[in-house]
Amino acid sequence: MPQFDKITFFNQVFWLLSFFSAFYLVFLKFFLPKLSSILKARTKKLRYEINTEAMEVLKDKEDTYSSSIKSSCNSVNRATNLHLVSTNTPVELTKPACVYKLLTLAAILKSPKK
Repeated sequence: MPQFDKITFFNQVFWLLSFFSAFYLVFLKFFLPKLSSILKARTKKLRYEINTEAMEVLKDKEDTYSSSIKSSCNSVNRATNLHLVSTNTPVELTKPACVYKLLTLAAILKSPKK
């Protein structure tokens, strides 16, 4: 068989190792640094985009939450003022007091009637 000829066998092994060593060094010196810089830039861009989107979603949810609390506090203030109109003592609730009052009213409404 010609591929196992003793005269050309070592010559083939030498050129095989030479070619693949040269290919490895060229790949290591030229292509891998470019590839790694592209991957780093892509990772950095993706992280920035994810953080930006997350901050937008968080801000949107925070705005929705704060507007909901303000609306609920205004409703509680109106209800409290309407209830206290007969005594002529209007009450203006602050945000923590308003939230406490909301929770108290919710507990009262959920409790079974006697």
